[in-house]
Amino acid sequence: MKIAGIAGGKNRGDIVELSTEKKIMAAVGAGLIDWADEYKDGKYLAFATDIVVSSQDESPHGDLFKKKWANNSYRASGTLKLHLRNKIKDTMLEPKKKAFEIKFYDTLDSMGLPDLMIESLTIK
Repeated sequence: MKIAGIAGGKNRGDIVELSTEKKIMAAVGAGLIDWADEYKDGKYLAFATDIVVSSQDESPHGDLFKKKWANNSYRASGTLKLHLRNKIKDTMLEPKKKAFEIKFYDTLDSMGLPDLMIESLTIK
């Protein structure tokens, strides 16, 4: 579930959807988990800080989910500071500035709430 929060006031209880920029940040974080599993046989945990998006693009992927949530495809690129932690030695490597490209789209999770599906994440 990737949401910004729950509305109050007149629309109390309604889900507040993430903005495009926040979706990119959430997608990069989720994509890094899978990327780290593939990186050097899964010996590292990865997370990013200082994410700067240099370009972003979104296009409609279909009708709105439940007639209220976005259903778009996204593509973004930029830079991030990549932190790696060695699971075996329990040590942190020196963070490095890297470029990234990500492709993802809106979907619904098992409870029918907004979520993101990462198609690809490339770290250069």
